[in-house]
Amino acid sequence: MNIENIINQQGVFCYFLGGDQLDLSLVEGVRQLLSPLAAGISARTLHNGRSIKVTVTHERDAERTKAFAQLKDFAREKGLAFAIYPDRAASPEFKVALMDMDSTLINQEVIEELAEFAGVRAHVANVTKLAMEGKLDFRQALRERVKLLANQPESILETVYRERITETGGLQEMIAGFKKLGIGTAVVSGGFAAIVDRFAAKVGLDHARANLLEVVDGKLTGNVTGGIVDADVKRAMLDELCEKYNAGPDESIAIGDGANDLKMMQASGLGVAFCAKPIVQEQALAAINRRRLDDVLLLMDE
Repeated sequence: MNIENIINQQGVFCYFLGGDQLDLSLVEGVRQLLSPLAAGISARTLHNGRSIKVTVTHERDAERTKAFAQLKDFAREKGLAFAIYPDRAASPEFKVALMDMDSTLINQEVIEELAEFAGVRAHVANVTKLAMEGKLDFRQALRERVKLLANQPESILETVYRERITETGGLQEMIAGFKKLGIGTAVVSGGFAAIVDRFAAKVGLDHARANLLEVVDGKLTGNVTGGIVDADVKRAMLDELCEKYNAGPDESIAIGDGANDLKMMQASGLGVAFCAKPIVQEQALAAINRRRLDDVLLLMDE
């Protein structure tokens, strides 16, 4: 049997760790975790020492579920970003990135900021938390929260946009990095187009989609017009973008923090749980647990 055949009969995955300044001594910890796989391991630093890539080969039929869980825990314990790419020796050449907005691209939940004007912030924040944890139906929860905004002046949208929302750290650097790599960028949000569209244009994203709040005589009616942007719509937008950019699903990136982001994340080649809820952390094979969006650039080959 020649060497090429032996290699083709092996399983493979790669594991990225990202942070401020990393040392290859971390690899020894990874090697110990993977010893039950009897794995072959190679490692190198990337991105000026801010990333370590570990390439792992193993018996093709080896059970990797426990190893992946341990690698996720290892990164979290070290306070590092991570990504696991099953069955790949390298990250894909990504062509498109789709991102959630609230608590991802920005530090706030817009609906909570709007709810403050109606005096119902605490209630809305609790409903939002339950919906993002997957404990409530997202569509139903959105309608319930929007109803509480009825009769508020449309001007509160402008006030929240100008005075309440702040960019997440590393946003501009992430977008610049994506553009340098030729990656198309988009935001899809269960929030509101009146704010999302303006924000997307300001920071230079290529596409945006969000819910439309109904306004009559200068006041919010408490209704959403058209379809609600939920998990299925987010997944469908990923498919649309892949078609537009002639990309396979594995050549897409999806970044989010809530349960309604899981479908697009699971369909992508790099689904990043960004400071995410437990249900998302549990299912994601990539995560960033500090508020630096540009860490995503450390989770791919140079």
